[in-house]
Amino acid sequence: MRMDFFVAAIDTLAGERFVILRPNELPSTLFFPSSVEEFREGLRSLAVSQDEFVVELQTMGLQADEISHELDRARSSQNPIRSEVVCERTTSVGFRNPQRQVVVRKTDDHGSGPFERMYELECEDCGCRHRRGGSEVHSTSCPRCQDDD
Repeated sequence: MRMDFFVAAIDTLAGERFVILRPNELPSTLFFPSSVEEFREGLRSLAVSQDEFVVELQTMGLQADEISHELDRARSSQNPIRSEVVCERTTSVGFRNPQRQVVVRKTDDHGSGPFERMYELECEDCGCRHRRGGSEVHSTSCPRCQDDD
């Protein structure tokens, strides 16, 4: 199976459409959507008809059996896109991770990764406030409570 692209099928007002996503060509808006609906709209803007999808795959050098496989793979991707999706951003104020750390605010400070920001969290157990990069918010524990262990 080729890994230089990904495929997805999506429902639009015009019917079923297909998307070919090449990691090195993805628009930045897909990486930082403000909502699930914004992500879906980004996909819809890239979507093409089945005929156009097949022609693009042929242009990429895929044979008929491979194209059939990619159509099946794209359609199997529809379930998460079609269904009701609960998307909770771990960097939203009020987000509470399993370690009982709550996002209090986004700071203006940069984190360690590209485009990453630092967030202030508060421990629901001891009230300690601490900062973490956005990529760590979902799994971080309280530094004070960890020291007490």
